[in-house]
Formats: sequence, structure tokens, C-alpha cells
Amino acid sequence: VSVRSDGRAHRVPLSSFTTSVSREYACSPELSPLVGQVVRFDNRSGHALLAGPVDLVSGSGFVGRGTLDFTAPGASADLAFGSRDDHRVLRHTEETRDTAGLTQRTLLTRTVRLHLSRFSAPGEQDAHTVVVRERIPVSETSAVEVGLRREACSPPPDEVDADGIARWNVPLPPGGRRSITLVYTVSADAKVSGL
Repeated sequence: VSVRSDGRAHRVPLSSFTTSVSREYACSPELSPLVGQVVRFDNRSGHALLAGPVDLVSGSGFVGRGTLDFTAPGASADLAFGSRDDHRVLRHTEETRDTAGLTQRTLLTRTVRLHLSRFSAPGEQDAHTVVVRERIPVSETSAVEVGLRREACSPPPDEVDADGIARWNVPLPPGGRRSITLVYTVSADAKVSGL
């Protein structure tokens, strides 16, 4: 390929490939009240995809620009297609503190309430599954114990990973509303400060 030396940036097509994708509506209410659309695909190009900006194109055409991370051949990649205007998430937290008389351990109980809403255009029929992720603290010391109160959660998380990320798959029909309640406790030794 010959590139003109006119001081301007030029795009040169190197390769193209076709692969299947999976779409996910996702939100992390602690970080943002927005529900975003994420597309996941496998790199079937036969070579590495370099990190950098990408143009995002959907069925209706150009929808914006995103960022692609370095992706090895055969590896999975995620592209964020931005937030959805027809979804809303509200997050409320409550805390209670108790101190045990004899041991002087502090017991913190945190309740997180999430309210999801979907505002749909007339005639829209299909339900979306929104993947909701909420963080639970993870203790790195024996002086602090963290416990999920599964019986107080409504509904209980579908999964809690080793990093303390609780995940729910919430089906949300057009015009639908759902509420999630997460309850966990943090018990700390009297010597621990900053809870």
C-alpha cells in the first residue's frame, strides 16, 4: 500500500472477518445510573486486533465511536455501544451499625435497593435481560468478615464471584419495572478503624 505523504491521517484496510456476536444490556448502578449495551465477539481474524478507537456500526448505520482493547487471535472482545435512553436505574443505600458489648466488634449492615425501569415505544414486544452488577466488599484480613445475607436479599443474586461482584439477570419487558434488594454485613474487630 502506498500512503501519500501529505501530513494527513489515512486509513488502510488490512483485513476483514465475520463472526457471531452476543448482546448484553448491562449496568453497575454504584458507578452509573445508565444501562449500556455491550456486544461481545470472538476474534476470528487469524491475527491480533490492536487496541485503539473503532467506529461502531449497527443495523441503522454509524452509531458512534468506541475503544477496542488488544485482542489476541481467538480471544473474546467487548465493545460498548453506549447507554440506552429507554432504561433507568435508581440506587438507594441504608446502613445500620451495632457494637457488641463484650467483644467490641462493630457490625455494619448495608442494604442496597435497586429499581429498574424500562420505557418503551408503542408496539415494542420483546423483553430485554438486563445484567445488573453490584459490588460487595471483600476482606483481605481476618479481623474483618463480610457476609452476604442471602435470606434478606430479594431476589438473591444469581452469582457472586471471587471479587465480590454480585450479578443478577433481570428480564425487563416493555414498560416493566423490577426491584432488587441486596443485604450484606461487615463485622470488624475493635482494632479496625475506617469502617
